[in-house]
Amino acid sequence: MGLMNTIRKNPIILLISIGLAMAGFILMDMMTSGGPASANQFTLGKVNGQRIDWQVFSDTETRLFGNSGADVFQRKQQLWNYFVEKILIDDIAEDLGLGVGKEELVDLEFGTNLSPIIQRNFMDPNTRQVDRQQLNSLRQAIDADQLPPDLRVFWAEQEKEIVKDRLQAKLVAMVAKGMYLPTWQAEMMNKDRAMQSEVAYVRIPFDAVADSDVAVSEEDRQPTSSRIKRCFIRTRSPVQSALSALTSNQPAKTPLESIRALQIW
Repeated sequence: MGLMNTIRKNPIILLISIGLAMAGFILMDMMTSGGPASANQFTLGKVNGQRIDWQVFSDTETRLFGNSGADVFQRKQQLWNYFVEKILIDDIAEDLGLGVGKEELVDLEFGTNLSPIIQRNFMDPNTRQVDRQQLNSLRQAIDADQLPPDLRVFWAEQEKEIVKDRLQAKLVAMVAKGMYLPTWQAEMMNKDRAMQSEVAYVRIPFDAVADSDVAVSEEDRQPTSSRIKRCFIRTRSPVQSALSALTSNQPAKTPLESIRALQIW
């Protein structure tokens, strides 16, 4: 009651309390909206501890595919595989010290050793060959810093694809070259494959051997009979056990009375 009277006499205390409560509520909401809970709402997945953000995924899809008529599910699946592979390849390449230099990247984009990404994106549908004229025009625009904004964004994403594909090719080549087969082993394998053998065999039917020619002693039968002894043990059926229990300590009954006592019907 004393506290209520104090608040009534000093309304400023009530106003300050309400203000502090509202400020605390707003501050807590701001901290929560920017915290891990909010970040997880826009996380498509985690690969090797790295988040795949939904906004980054959506922006990349727009830059690479735009308004293409490709199947939506197929391109999203393709893009998801790209993100997963890129994260894994980047981590492994960093540990191994692998990379793609600037000159190598230019050669993959405009040189004689074109990347499969360039061959896919700039193939003339009529000739099924790379449109070199279009590539040269793009290179001139890039060198003169006159590339339109939309093409600039597309080219930046495409370069990431090219680098990822090149690093993946280097890793595959490293593993393939690291699998060494000695000369002697290769020669031995070739020799084994080329070797031919001739085998002669005769089939003797079971009934061609007379019983009198074969004698089986008790010592021959003993090991086998000991192993499968349980197969020759006969056990009493439940009906036989019940009949025995009924007739062991009771006066003899007729067969019909014994069966009725079992209550089997």
